[in-house]
Formats: sequence, structure tokens, C-alpha cells
Amino acid sequence: MKHLISIFILLSVIVPIKAQNVLIYSDDGAWEDGIVALENFFEEQGVSTQRIYATDLNSDNWNKDADAILFPGGYAYNYQLAISLEAVDEIRDYVSSGGAYIGICAGAYFASKTVEWEGGNYPYELGLFDGTATGSLDYIAPWPEFAMTKLTMNKENPINYNSPNSISTLYYGGPIFTPNPGVEVNTVATWDEANNTAAIINFEYLNGRVLLLGPHLEIEEDDDRDGTNFASTLADQESDWASLWSGYQWVTNSSVSTDIEITIISDVVEIDGRNISVTKNNSTSVNSLITLYDLNGIHLLSGKDNLNISSVASGIYFIKVDFGNKSYFEKISIVD
Repeated sequence: MKHLISIFILLSVIVPIKAQNVLIYSDDGAWEDGIVALENFFEEQGVSTQRIYATDLNSDNWNKDADAILFPGGYAYNYQLAISLEAVDEIRDYVSSGGAYIGICAGAYFASKTVEWEGGNYPYELGLFDGTATGSLDYIAPWPEFAMTKLTMNKENPINYNSPNSISTLYYGGPIFTPNPGVEVNTVATWDEANNTAAIINFEYLNGRVLLLGPHLEIEEDDDRDGTNFASTLADQESDWASLWSGYQWVTNSSVSTDIEITIISDVVEIDGRNISVTKNNSTSVNSLITLYDLNGIHLLSGKDNLNISSVASGIYFIKVDFGNKSYFEKISIVD
């Protein structure tokens, strides 16, 4: 049966979407370009960020009501030296009590029980991941060099509901994840150049959730919207931010933005079957972000300028369209 989508125009209706805050570790060893890229990524998604430091963690002076704590790329050994064992326990308690931990490259090593680095074997204290993080992968790029590499996305993982089958992304010293015997984690993506071993994993940790990434999805190699010039000479026509966003949504199990007012967008949205596209001033590429929410304000799908919703069941949803500093909303009904 042909898919039909009908639009209900609403004005001044409030969608209950929860405000969010992410703490980004920014002390000795943390990679500044990665931090800046993450801040730009979250700003574009309407999520606030706050830099935190070892002194905040060690004095137990940090916001445990934050939606996530994120440890970026850099040098995991510096993190281990700077953060006290008591603070490590507090981070672990925060996650187990329902918080979210995101580790990218060094942040992923830091969260692992064992790190194998350049032939050495080192125990780490945080131990959210009961397994070994092994790097660097010299056959992709010997440390400290970097290169583009391909990932295969595990389409059975709910994080990848709207992802392509594979993406090209930045490798800069990240690990392979190998769980200890009897430990179960979910694979989000695998390294094509490392015999399809785990490159991104996610798992629940008691009442909380953990997302660990070997590659640097936060870096836009040939696009300056991440606020950095790192890897700008590398050729990559796609953005990895949609995949990072989906991972963030899973690990926080919540949605973005504050309460928002719905306004008419019929003049800029075109719906054809199960594809939603944005046109403005007769242009089909307007640098917009389309986001689909359920009626509880939970993020489901995102896409730039167009969004395929063929995987979405029949029902009532909200569309949000962002044009830079202006947002539009509509309520839609999807009917098979």
C-alpha cells in the first residue's frame, strides 16, 4: 500500500523536550581540537556543554545531574595520572546510577580495564568496559599519524537505524575493543582495515549507559563547521555527525532542546512518499537539519536537507527543521 503523510498545522504548542548538558573533560592530555569540534557539534544540536577539569573531579565538585560526561581524544595515561582513585569511583557511581559516559579514542582507552598500547599492557582503574582496548593500529596509520579509514555499521544496532552501511572517518590512534570472556557488549561499527574488529561499542552499565568510539566522528575533515582545521587536507565528502548524534541519543536515552514552540513550515517542507525534503528560495540544498521526534519529544531520526522515514511505523510525530539560528516545527501523521 502506498505510504501517505498528512500534515497538521499547529501554532504555539509546546513539545516536552528535555534540556541537556554534557560535561567535557578538558584537562592535561585532552586534545583541544577534539574538544572544540565536540563543542561545535553539540551547539549545532542544541545541547549545552561545560568543560571540567581534574580539580573538579578530584574535589567532587561537578554536576552529577548532567546527561553525560565525555572524555575526548588525547592521552589516556595523562587522565589516569591526573584523576584520583576516589574521583574514578565517583565517575563509576555516576554511570551506574543512571548517567552516561562517552569516550572517544583516549577517553575510550581510559574507560577500559586493560589497555594494550604499542606492545605494552597496562591496567586502568575506571573499568567501565570489562575488556581490552588495543592500539594503535599502525596498518591504518602509525601513531601519531592519522588517516581516513572505513567503518562498517552494524545495522542491527539501534544506534544505526538511519545510518549508511559504511562511513569513511578519521583514524587517529584509536583502539580495537575486545571484551573479556563472558562479557557481552554491542558493536556499533567495525574497522574494515582491521579484520572487521570492533571500532565503536555500546553497552549498559547497571542503570547507566556507555558509548566508546575508536574513530573521531566529531572531526569534519574538509568542513570548517567543527571549528578546527585539523585534517582539513583529507578528502571526505560525508559528515559523521549524524552517526555521532545517534550514538549520543542512545547513550543519554533522551532528547534535545528546551520546550519549543511549534510554527508553520509547510512553505519550506516537501513530502514525497516516505521522504521529507526541505526547499527554501527554490533551492534543494539549504544547509538545514531535519529531525523527527515522537510525541514524547524523543529524537528518532535526523538528516541534512532531506530525511527518509521508511523505517518509521505509522503514527503521529513531530518534525523540527533548523535553519541556522531559526527553527520550525510541525506535527505529522504517517499512515501506511
